[in-house]
Amino acid sequence: MFLPADIMLEVFRREGILLAARAVMVFAAAFFGLCLALYIKKANIKEVLIVDDKGITDHTTAIALGFIPWEDIRFIRIQPYMSQVFVVVGVVNEDKYLSGLNWFKKKTILANVKMGFSICCINLDGTGVEPEEIVPKMDAMRERYGTV
Repeated sequence: MFLPADIMLEVFRREGILLAARAVMVFAAAFFGLCLALYIKKANIKEVLIVDDKGITDHTTAIALGFIPWEDIRFIRIQPYMSQVFVVVGVVNEDKYLSGLNWFKKKTILANVKMGFSICCINLDGTGVEPEEIVPKMDAMRERYGTV
């Protein structure tokens, strides 16, 4: 026989489970919604890396800096890390680029800096472009158009 206290205990158990399930659903919806938004944003960018007479425009990753003019670029080099190869671009004034970023981008880039990278690391995986092919061309353009 159930007493009112037993009934209330059973209701709270069920409500606790329902509350936990709702929390998981809200978290999952937010996480996968963010993933979908990043995917759509990346899918709408046709050119992930543009190298022209003005500078480098990087859209290769979610933490890419975007446009960097040649006069702000100090060096360009290839840096392997684990099984990937990155094109690392050193900029003159890192604070100029970090100041305009959101919290997530800034923290992620600073974690990369702690691992020995610059604030601009271009990952060319999936683009069909080899770093060994493009870095000499980028460096030649930096010397031609840059003032540093």
